[in-house]
Amino acid sequence: MMKSNAKPPKYHYEETVHNLVAPQKIVPVVLNLFKPLSVIDVGCGTGTFLKVFKDLGVTEVLGLDGHWVDRSKLLNHIREEEFAEVDLENLSFENFNTTYDLAVCLEVAEHLNPDAADLLVSNLVRFSRRILFSAAVPFQGGINHVNEQWPSYWEAKFMKHGFHFYDVIRPSIWNDPDIPYWYKQNIFFVCQQDPAPSLTPLPQSEMHHIVHPDLYTILARRLDQTENLELPLAVYVKMMVKKMLGRRKGNSSAKQ
Repeated sequence: MMKSNAKPPKYHYEETVHNLVAPQKIVPVVLNLFKPLSVIDVGCGTGTFLKVFKDLGVTEVLGLDGHWVDRSKLLNHIREEEFAEVDLENLSFENFNTTYDLAVCLEVAEHLNPDAADLLVSNLVRFSRRILFSAAVPFQGGINHVNEQWPSYWEAKFMKHGFHFYDVIRPSIWNDPDIPYWYKQNIFFVCQQDPAPSLTPLPQSEMHHIVHPDLYTILARRLDQTENLELPLAVYVKMMVKKMLGRRKGNSSAKQ
């Protein structure tokens, strides 16, 4: 059997999770902050967020993602010409040279090699002055997560470009049972200093590192399953803590 030279997919999409439910709840919250006419989604998946933006009046959209996107699902939400296949780890703004009213990048950054983190942020701030951003926190877990970080990690990278984190989305969706925890837990509005009084930048030292109860419950149940192991629970917990500290040390070294 011949081996394929194609890169393995970084993600696959399940309609039970990647559907219109969360976008239909989150996009109106964004539109209450401002009214974009053009939106680019970096890591758009099957285009669900872009579809909802279009349904609510956005006239120009573009989705960027890799070869693994299911085109049949994608074309249920946006048109072929509204999508561009790209390598997200080597994305170049110059290939598009177009700015948008809003850039969206949701639960994408954790799938990219840590070496690509600065490039991702650099592209996002060039695509737009306003960004809807979320990324998985440490030990959140997921398919091909290779760079799970607390929000302050990303905030520091955006701050180098003069962009601030605004925690104005999470309070509106935190208790919504129809929205997956990763959006409720990780989503921020990122932009340059905005005169709108409703947007208050969060100092880096006060960034909210919080875990949503939904994720806590999932992880707690996994821990409960260790009662079937031969190891005592205390030993297992110590192993988990040691692993966490080791990963944190590795992440710190990568940032230097």
